[in-house]
Amino acid sequence: LDAAEGLLRDRGEVEFTMRELAQASELSAATPFNLFGSKVGVLFRLLERGLLAQHERLQRLPAGDPVERILELAEGSVGIYTSDEAYYRPLLDAVLATPGHDTPPMLRTATALWRESLRDAIDAGYLRPEVDPDLLALQFHVLYRGSLTMWLASHVSNEAWLDHLQHGVLLVLLGAARDSAHPDLRARLAPIRERLLAS
Repeated sequence: LDAAEGLLRDRGEVEFTMRELAQASELSAATPFNLFGSKVGVLFRLLERGLLAQHERLQRLPAGDPVERILELAEGSVGIYTSDEAYYRPLLDAVLATPGHDTPPMLRTATALWRESLRDAIDAGYLRPEVDPDLLALQFHVLYRGSLTMWLASHVSNEAWLDHLQHGVLLVLLGAARDSAHPDLRARLAPIRERLLAS
């Protein structure tokens, strides 16, 4: 995987062959196929490795205000890609164009931290007790994937991507929150909405 990442970074695209990967890894031509099955398998594992590293970093975010943590998760989920665009843009373009890219393990990794934070928000009395954290976490993933697609197509800037994602997350939370939490959520929404309207 390190060799595959090196080829992608050197070339700025995913146009390398499995033979070239084997040569860069100093392995036999058959080894990458035995390990990953195909070049698509290599690209999936590269993206999955990035997701797992992101998961570990975001897990270390301090506990506290559950809504602030959810917004920080959104910021971290955007930042992993915008901070390393030259690597992640071609990788994401290739993987997202492949049928079945939302495999169950990758989907579980992508939604796990959302779900944990939503459970904390329910336990803290911020969200209504009947809220299903699994369903809401999946809705956040849908928002994330939609905004990611807009970013990959260059329809939004790095800054606007984060604003769109956090705006959507807060709107979803507003529908799931107890009435007592509404003023706080609306206060958090106001500056984001102003930036989006001005852009």
